Amino acid sequence: MKAPAALLVGSCTWAAWGTFVGVVAARLPASRFTHDNRITRLHKWEKDGLVWRKLWVHKWKATVPELGALFGGISKRHLLPGEVGLERLAREARRAEMVHWVAPLPVVLMPLWSPAWVRVVMVAYAVLANVPCIIIQRYNRGRLGRLARRRSSPQGAGAHRGQAPDNEGRMEEVRL
Repeated sequence: MKAPAALLVGSCTWAAWGTFVGVVAARLPASRFTHDNRITRLHKWEKDGLVWRKLWVHKWKATVPELGALFGGISKRHLLPGEVGLERLAREARRAEMVHWVAPLPVVLMPLWSPAWVRVVMVAYAVLANVPCIIIQRYNRGRLGRLARRRSSPQGAGAHRGQAPDNEGRMEEVRL
């Protein structure tokens, strides 16, 4: 297939697959995302999401569009405060992370119709469109875990609502 046609087919594949994954994920029961799985579990090296701060995720994450509500789900930016809101936010962050792990899968089909340089463009798109979102969700869930532990500890009972400790122990606003 020639490059312009391959670009068109690839773009349509991304749009169709992305819509399908978003719609299906929004309709999965919340109970599927109550706990971490092998993919969403934070690793020790992530230090409860603090490792992602080195990539300044806390500064740029608000610039990434929130599309959870677009497919019938909920926007993570408009959840209620308090324990129930934090638990729901953690579930929705797991759901979003899983969406962004599944969304790049069509890249394995691209060699069927694309010349090499188009495949490179498609892989670059898959990485740029999904990796930042995965990083944001992992960073946010780490912060939520720190906030939950702080709230459950005797010293943390006085922590202000919507705040979590940063990597130096200072309180910072949880803006997700």
